[in-house]
Amino acid sequence: MSASNQVNLGPADSFPLGKVRIVAAGNREIGVVRRADGRVDAVRNWCPHKGAPICKGPLTGTMLPDAPGALTWGRDGEILRCPWHGFEFEIATGARPFTDSRMRLRVYPARIENGEIWVDLGPRRTNDEESQCTLKLHTPKPSFPGRGARVAMPAPPSSIATCIRWCRVAWCRSIR
Repeated sequence: MSASNQVNLGPADSFPLGKVRIVAAGNREIGVVRRADGRVDAVRNWCPHKGAPICKGPLTGTMLPDAPGALTWGRDGEILRCPWHGFEFEIATGARPFTDSRMRLRVYPARIENGEIWVDLGPRRTNDEESQCTLKLHTPKPSFPGRGARVAMPAPPSSIATCIRWCRVAWCRSIR
């Protein structure tokens, strides 16, 4: 059975209000933002576009949809912008604002409990559970003969939890 993977990141006072702080949690880096209203947001420090350390980008606002020719700025402190290519993501949900793009950041549930910040990194799997994977989704197949290293991965499973290895080799590593 999978067990919870709760990680204590330390005292909440050590995280500045409204700023991203990068911490090591488990075997990954996550960016944590403590809000003045008591909320805590935690995202994986990995941009799904090209793998940039997204938490090194600015936590800022964005241009809001408006009438043609009008420029309206808003959502200050809610948007995390990639330092490499400028892709924007909502820090609370991981989604791209104002688009139906499937590209999103991996968001972790976080909370403040007894003055400490806790993050849930998701279910922890045992080696026995991993060996029971029968989907074999991690086996690449050649897509175009004669093109060497190009491979085509099968379509993603309906539930990522069905294959522990899927997120390590697939098109979107943000689901780890």
